[in-house]
Amino acid sequence: MSSAFRTGVHISFWLCLLVVSVKSHTTACNHGNDTTCLYGNATYPGVHQLMQNTEYFWFGKGKYSASCPDSLKGTVPCWNPAPNFQSILTRMRMSDDNDTSGIEQYLRVHWGPIPADSYRGCGSRIQVPATDKHVDPVHTIYTDSWALNHKPHVSWQRQGNDTYTLAFWDAGWFQLNGLWININGERLMGAEEVVSYRGPLNPMPRKNPVLIALFRQSQQVDRATAFTAVTAQLKKHGYVKMNTLMTDLELDGPVAVSVVRNSVDTFSAQYGIRLHLINSCPYLLDKAMRISSSRDQLPWNVTAAHLSVSIEVTYDRPAVEFESCCQTHKMPRGRVEVDPRAPEALDTVHTRQAPVVTLTPTDITDDMYFFSVPGRYFTLLFVDLTQSTINVTNKAVVHWQIINIRDPKLATGETILAYEAPHTTVASPERRLAFLLMEQSRALTRQEVTALHTANCVRCNTDVQKLMTDLNLTLVGMTKLRSKMDDFARRRIYTEGGSKADACAGVAGFADPCPSPQPPACRGVVSLPSILALMLCLAASLAAFPGEN
Repeated sequence: MSSAFRTGVHISFWLCLLVVSVKSHTTACNHGNDTTCLYGNATYPGVHQLMQNTEYFWFGKGKYSASCPDSLKGTVPCWNPAPNFQSILTRMRMSDDNDTSGIEQYLRVHWGPIPADSYRGCGSRIQVPATDKHVDPVHTIYTDSWALNHKPHVSWQRQGNDTYTLAFWDAGWFQLNGLWININGERLMGAEEVVSYRGPLNPMPRKNPVLIALFRQSQQVDRATAFTAVTAQLKKHGYVKMNTLMTDLELDGPVAVSVVRNSVDTFSAQYGIRLHLINSCPYLLDKAMRISSSRDQLPWNVTAAHLSVSIEVTYDRPAVEFESCCQTHKMPRGRVEVDPRAPEALDTVHTRQAPVVTLTPTDITDDMYFFSVPGRYFTLLFVDLTQSTINVTNKAVVHWQIINIRDPKLATGETILAYEAPHTTVASPERRLAFLLMEQSRALTRQEVTALHTANCVRCNTDVQKLMTDLNLTLVGMTKLRSKMDDFARRRIYTEGGSKADACAGVAGFADPCPSPQPPACRGVVSLPSILALMLCLAASLAAFPGEN
């Protein structure tokens, strides 16, 4: 990814929250006064001012030109169907007409109640709490994509015998997210659906407005005509111009509006990945690291870094049978995908062999080109952060080190330190580890990298900060995992010189030495003739001890 493209991706305002929490706030719309909400006052802007604002959103004056110079105009983050129009109203009308006098009321929009649920996004299982949100059109908090994906309740005050059309329209990218016609009331009940509701999904790291607009019809609208008008624009442009749709359906207005903001989150990021537009997952992790306590698990100076590559880690676990603490354990073949947000740590048995690592850059429109740019190389480190965090130092145990990577599957890299599984110990039964991807400024040699290893222990006490500084490495990707004590780890402790008594302390059935197998108990056969019962019991005992007769 070029530095210019990266600048285009890291745009504007960010709130790194999965689900919005409604905070105490003061706006023109939370006083219960409809007039103030619509027109604003000397202190707080209202809906009219929001619709006219030419500077607030990413397409506004100064913002679009600053983040998207001419050299980036053809890239995905800088696509703008109407760069000459900077307010919601002028983009809707595709003219300089910014007059709001026809907007008579604001729409009441309510998402909920939506039950708690979960989904998978950016390599994690995301738990979503129940949502019940009334939209404040002039409040700056954005609404999460999971809520927006559910059809909301919309209501207004009908004027006389007016018949209406309601549209959900993305004012940034001109996507039509829902259209209903011939509405003869104050809500969507009984309306004819032309375009079914689809939640607006914003895969870009910037706030984007979705306009909910009510139009007055001059006459009944034929559904087939309306559908044809929409599909004709989609075939011609790939998007819908509201001014053209208003002309085709002879609509007046809008007479009532509301606005909801959205930005990229884990739900909408998956949408961008599915469409092969953009991978915003590194951006989400980057921002989360900067505003949360998870940053404490990286003791090195990464303030200048911007994560731009996702690291997906999958452990393909072969079948295994082993003895641990006087018990035999069997595990079938399996697969585990590393989830950095998982509430439970991984058993060590899953991580005993090197995983499959896949690297995905932010610019996924041509991800192979990203890795093949001349002079671009990457280093992968798998490090144990446990001691780094505890000791508040820059030093860590390195479990894997590969340099000069030039492809998303690590096939071209040179292994400096072979993979070594995480080491849980009696004193530290859970380990915190991280896969770190660093961009190199040039190709590295084995000699200059190994020269930075500790002489008496090439893996331990590695000063990662010094490694990054001396080799001019920049952190561009990261994912985390936690590894915990299990039966496999206990076995490794005492087979590699540790105390078996300490490793197996508290394990049911453990004794040192392990108890000998016992023959089957000779009871439960009273219904058989006594001599036959005795013969069966003896036979079973001999079978248990074939060498002792």
